[in-house]
Amino acid sequence: MTSSARTARQIAFSVTVPTGSFDAALANGVTRAILVDVAGAVTVQYAGGGLTDTLTLAAGIWHPMYVTRINASGTTATGIHAGY
Repeated sequence: MTSSARTARQIAFSVTVPTGSFDAALANGVTRAILVDVAGAVTVQYAGGGLTDTLTLAAGIWHPMYVTRINASGTTATGIHAGY
């Protein structure tokens, strides 16, 4: 019998992403998740292809996603944290 359950991986560490009028390339590499303190839109560039997307994120929870950049244009959420 095989199990389909997956072991959850915890966020090893997180950094606060500066926001403002500039794009933030994530210096620690590809994220495993994004958390925002104040809900809103976050424009991200996904790892492995450069596809850019604007997502509406709820505050206070980790949103699993693999991104390499957070763009200022289109981002309204604040208190953005990148989890690794």
